[in-house]
Amino acid sequence: MKPEHVHFRLSHEAWVRYSSQAQAHEMALGSYLRLRLEQQDEFLAGELAKLKLAAQPAPTTKPDPLAGSILEILMLLRGIVGPEKSRMARKEAERRGLIVVE
Repeated sequence: MKPEHVHFRLSHEAWVRYSSQAQAHEMALGSYLRLRLEQQDEFLAGELAKLKLAAQPAPTTKPDPLAGSILEILMLLRGIVGPEKSRMARKEAERRGLIVVE
C-alpha cells in the first residue's frame, strides 16, 4: 500500500513550537506530527469508549424476594423495643461498620 501524503499549513508560532519538540525527540517534524496525531487519536478513542460505557444504563438487578419481609420484621421489632433499645442496636451495628437503614 502506497502511503498518502497530506499537506497542511502551520502558523509560524506552531511551526516553531512543533519543530523544537520534534528536535527534542530527535525526530523529523513530519514524523513527530504523525506520531502525535496517532497517539491523540488512540487516546481520544479510549476516552470515548470510557464515556460510552459510563453512559450505559446500569444492569437491572432482580429485587430480593425477602427484602419486603425483612423490612416489615425490622419495622415491627423497632416498634416493639422502643426508641432507646433501637438506638443502642443501631449504634452497635455502626460500630461494627455495617450500613444502617433508618
